[in-house]
Amino acid sequence: AARNQFSTMWMDLNYFLKQKSYTTIKAPIKGIIYELKVGPNQPIKKNHHCFTITPTLKNMFLVISIDESDIGNIKKGQMAFFINQLQESSVIFFQVLTVAQMNQIEIKDPYFYRALGKSLYFLGKIKECLDFYEKSLFYNKQNDLDNQLMVKVYQSEAYCSLGKMNLAQNIIHEIEKEIEGITNPLALSMIYFYISTFYSQTGQEKKMVRYGEKCYRWAHKSNNQMIIVLSYFLMMRIYSFKKEYQKAYEYFKLGIDLSVKIDLAIMNNLFWVQLCLNYFFQGQFQKAFNIFEEQISHHKILDAYSIFYSKLFQIFKLYIENNINKAYEDAKAAIEKAKE
Repeated sequence: AARNQFSTMWMDLNYFLKQKSYTTIKAPIKGIIYELKVGPNQPIKKNHHCFTITPTLKNMFLVISIDESDIGNIKKGQMAFFINQLQESSVIFFQVLTVAQMNQIEIKDPYFYRALGKSLYFLGKIKECLDFYEKSLFYNKQNDLDNQLMVKVYQSEAYCSLGKMNLAQNIIHEIEKEIEGITNPLALSMIYFYISTFYSQTGQEKKMVRYGEKCYRWAHKSNNQMIIVLSYFLMMRIYSFKKEYQKAYEYFKLGIDLSVKIDLAIMNNLFWVQLCLNYFFQGQFQKAFNIFEEQISHHKILDAYSIFYSKLFQIFKLYIENNINKAYEDAKAAIEKAKE
């Protein structure tokens, strides 16, 4: 009996010694901790996942699905976008930043900061997005004029949203001096889009039309469906500005059909918002409100621009229905929210 008891205790001792050996981490371990699930003095249970180590953060990959018709347009080093997932994309960007800071890694990729800034812009976080645009320019290579001018037009867009039109205009003038150095159709069409948009906001019709037509031409040369959708939206806005509403509607149809086909939820919202505005400016209030109810109010709205106009339509509707006090209170609340 004593032998059996000793044998059992001996086996238990070996088991616990083996378990104890698992708590010893022998350094150095080659790699980077990118996921940490334990803190100082935290009790650890058996099989607790404490952290994950990867050999490097330089080589990472995603598994994505691509339409057969788009395969020929995929190029090495091409930018990828999180479509319809603005909140999720910004969370992922900030997770990357956190991991880099934990491991004392300096992210020097200008495209990373540009994409993060753009995600924040669409979420209405204008001042924060400008900080990341500055970082993108700081890490930009001297010969990468495409990225430099893209970031600058994003900056001008953000300054317009903040009402700082002089700053936006200075940046646009800088871009106009340098744009001849760009030959990439994708970059050119995007830059022309934002320049035309700026001139539409400042009421400079001739420049708005000139750059809008350039955007449309280069967008179709780029064969990028997302950019082509943007060019249709821009042409719709141009003809809306000129009060040529039938022509604007033709571009609406082209744009919304392609936008729905490739599932650009943000652009779907923008097309319907612009159509509502067009009917509103023509005095067809009920038609505008019907479109708003059917296409916008019950859908998930992703960007600050559409959220703003959605609230505006609600206030217009209250006003026209002679619910003046409610319209006034909602307008005041909307202004305070916009200031935030």
